[in-house]
Amino acid sequence: MQPKMLKHQLTPEQIASLLAQATVGHLATVSPNGQPYVVALNFVVLDGKIYFHGRNQGQKIDYLSAEPRVCFETAVEDGYQHGPTACHSTTKYRSVVAIGTAAVIDDHNLLVRVLEEFTKKYAPQHVEPVFSEESLARTSVIEVTVSGWTGKYFI
Repeated sequence: MQPKMLKHQLTPEQIASLLAQATVGHLATVSPNGQPYVVALNFVVLDGKIYFHGRNQGQKIDYLSAEPRVCFETAVEDGYQHGPTACHSTTKYRSVVAIGTAAVIDDHNLLVRVLEEFTKKYAPQHVEPVFSEESLARTSVIEVTVSGWTGKYFI
């Protein structure tokens, strides 16, 4: 880590708070031919793992099947700080980066539990989510087992 960032690290509690607050994350994968690929997505964190969902086929699934190592990032903007010059102006933010490995989960109970967490985070007005078997059959939930978290701030 860069020496300057050592004094701008988020604590584990601040990382957890940011992950609960942030609504969009960015998942970096690598294609089978080595091309980096980043996609924005909604996510939840459950028991220290990152989860996202989508169709059970497509580019993301293909890339993760070929290379499960991933990087995940999310950030929350806390405003803009105007300085006396453009070089002294900056965006205030908090961010989290995680590295780990991703896999499609095949545990039906966990799949439903994760989708319920998505409902709580993104659609809390739907108090009792009900997922049809048809809907579940065409949905994949990806679990990222995190091997390392870092968080930084510039406020």
